[in-house]
This record gives sequence, structure tokens and C-alpha cells, in this order.
Amino acid sequence: MWEVPSIVGRVLSMYACDLYFKLMRGFSVLYYLAYFFGGAFLANGIPHLANGMSGRAFPTPFATPRGQGESSASLNVLWGAFNLVMGYGLVFQIGDFNVLSALHMGIAGLGGLLLALFLARRFGPLYGGAKSPSQEQR
Repeated sequence: MWEVPSIVGRVLSMYACDLYFKLMRGFSVLYYLAYFFGGAFLANGIPHLANGMSGRAFPTPFATPRGQGESSASLNVLWGAFNLVMGYGLVFQIGDFNVLSALHMGIAGLGGLLLALFLARRFGPLYGGAKSPSQEQR
């Protein structure tokens, strides 16, 4: 029978060694930052494209008031496409991103996950979702 903590420790140490050797070979930390923000851009493009293609208005940075107003479906399609292009450029055109690398995919996925959680808390109160901590205290 194998122990989960020892296997997890071995896997984490393997990734730490992989990261250390890449940094020592000149693999820049900036590549990892590009993967992180690329994942965030890719995640942000999905709801804009989905709502725009469905013909629904959805908030964009160009709406009035910013962060609360909604933009047209056409603008959402354009904004979603822009996000996908930026995400693709940051992930696949900078460095040597490897889809089979758990480290690369994990960093890009973490960027997308953190942005998704932030936006869920930000826009949840506007669309009847979970209340923000400031509204829960009232």
C-alpha cells in the first residue's frame, strides 16, 4: 500500500527540481508570468464569447458605468476574441509552452482559476449570485 503524502511530496519535489533546473538554464520567470496571465485572458474570453454569441448583453470594460453596465452582444464577441488572441499569444507564442507539462498547464490554469474566482465574487451580487462580504454584514 502506498502513502499519499510521500507520493505527493515526491511529485512536488520533482516539479521543484524541474523549475530549479529551468531557471538555472536561463528559462526566465517571465515566461511563467506570461503563462499565468495568458490563462487569465483565455478564461476571461469564454464568458464574453458565450454571451455575445447567444445575443445577450454582458459587462465589458467599455460599459457605462464601468463594471456594472452591460455592453452589446457584438462588442462582447469582439472583446472575447481579443481576450482569446491575447491569451493565445501569451501562452503559446512566448517561451516553449508544453501542453504535456504539468507545471506549464498548472501555471496557466492557476491564472484562469484565480481570475474566475475574482470575477465570480465581483459580479455575483450584480446577477443574483453570492453576496459580497460587505453586503453580508448589512
